[in-house]
Amino acid sequence: AHCATLLLNWHEDHAIVFSRVRSHKTPTIWHGKLIRSLKLLGLLVFIVGDVIVAMNGYGSDISYVAHIFGFISGFVLGFIITRDRFQETWEKILKIVFAVIYVILLFVGVLWNIFGF
Repeated sequence: AHCATLLLNWHEDHAIVFSRVRSHKTPTIWHGKLIRSLKLLGLLVFIVGDVIVAMNGYGSDISYVAHIFGFISGFVLGFIITRDRFQETWEKILKIVFAVIYVILLFVGVLWNIFGF
């Protein structure tokens, strides 16, 4: 879902305002490009680290297909559910398309597990 949030709000994060705990202090404003880049870097480091750990699992019974479809499911569902700061037309259409894709993949996955194709 974090990938979807980053994609949906990429252009809206121009400046990020951090309010202070003490009300008499002025809020801090950070440049959005720096925060976006740090979020993307952290996400990529996590994904690459997770893939390296998964690939070095000696003799383990890890289902790579389940992890890949879990990532796809999380991204698609995150794209549908995540709050979008400014919703454009292409994002509305893509949310509907992703909702249809998610329902189809969920239906196929349930049938696959029931009948064991």
